[in-house]
Amino acid sequence: MRVNKETKSVDIERRDLNYILPAYIVSYLFNCQNEDPERITFPLYPSVPHPRKPGVMIPIEYVPPESPVAVEIKEDGSNVAEATEEQIRQLDEKEDEIKRLKEELDGLRAQESKLIESGALAEEASIPAEEVSAARAAFAEPEPVPHVDEKVALPPEDAAHYVLDRQPRQPPGGALPPGTPLDDMQSRNTRLDSMVARDIAPQPDVNEEEEIPTEIEKPKE
Repeated sequence: MRVNKETKSVDIERRDLNYILPAYIVSYLFNCQNEDPERITFPLYPSVPHPRKPGVMIPIEYVPPESPVAVEIKEDGSNVAEATEEQIRQLDEKEDEIKRLKEELDGLRAQESKLIESGALAEEASIPAEEVSAARAAFAEPEPVPHVDEKVALPPEDAAHYVLDRQPRQPPGGALPPGTPLDDMQSRNTRLDSMVARDIAPQPDVNEEEEIPTEIEKPKE
């Protein structure tokens, strides 16, 4: 095949037919129990689809073998030796080997990824506590420890693991004694205390037989 940039054409050489059509003949022999074909029917198809542009068709121009274009293509490629059947077979075997090695490499890469993933999970589960990284330990929950006095100096690496025993803030004058009135509150009414004491004092039992009946007059209408 010749790439003709001047005419923007793909020029087919005799070697192209000798390379492509024999594969079709082998397929024919396989299906016809090795009976040779008498001829090859090659319709003059007007175009061929573009391999990378769906819907785009590239026209085919047919010329006779004795035409100036066909002769020029033949003379231009005469200095390139045509591949022999042995060379073609070796090329096919090489392509098959490359394909096999590629598939084997893809399988090894997939297996390696699984081993790395499973190994990382197993390593994470079996890391001793003393080998845990500082970054991972920073996100771990601190272990419960006894309260310590705030005045005790702790090493920086241990300070984050202790909860200081803080005391609530006191007013400027110290803690207020019991009964101290708070701001904006009135003093207790002493009369109210005597009234409450009288109400809760025990009362003598009432004898219902000694009660004097009292008639209550109904209001006149």
